[in-house]
Amino acid sequence: MVAARTDFALQPAVRETDVTAMRSMRSLGDTCSGDGVIAHTSPPDLIELTVYLLRGMVVQTGVHPEKEEKRRLFEIWKTLIFNR
Repeated sequence: MVAARTDFALQPAVRETDVTAMRSMRSLGDTCSGDGVIAHTSPPDLIELTVYLLRGMVVQTGVHPEKEEKRRLFEIWKTLIFNR
């Protein structure tokens, strides 16, 4: 995705792969139970937001490699999503 921002020949393949992956994840979200999930938020939307969160964390690793901070933030995310 990073390379596709400036590589116009690569953009169609990355876009197609991303659309397919997101469609599959949204479909999976439709089949999952929503126990404990934030009210009024569909499972497919939560899955898409989670993908964006994880992608962002991966990108941040290049600048902020501290694993403890990512673990702490991931635990907060789990609490928000699963109300644990």
